[in-house]
Amino acid sequence: MGAELSLPRRALSVEDYHRMGEAGLFRSDERIELIQGDLITMAPIGGPHLHVVSVLAQLLIWR
Repeated sequence: MGAELSLPRRALSVEDYHRMGEAGLFRSDERIELIQGDLITMAPIGGPHLHVVSVLAQLLIWR
């Protein structure tokens, strides 16, 4: 049986995230979010998602 390895975790701050971007650590086409201190790679926007976003944007513009 293998033992589970637990490493210390350091949450990133918004300032850390911005500094990493300014230092060029992310590609310009990379979609990354900082969520509760973790860097999360966002999934690409697919057809259904794009359609819903477009409809919602139009509804907000028309108001």
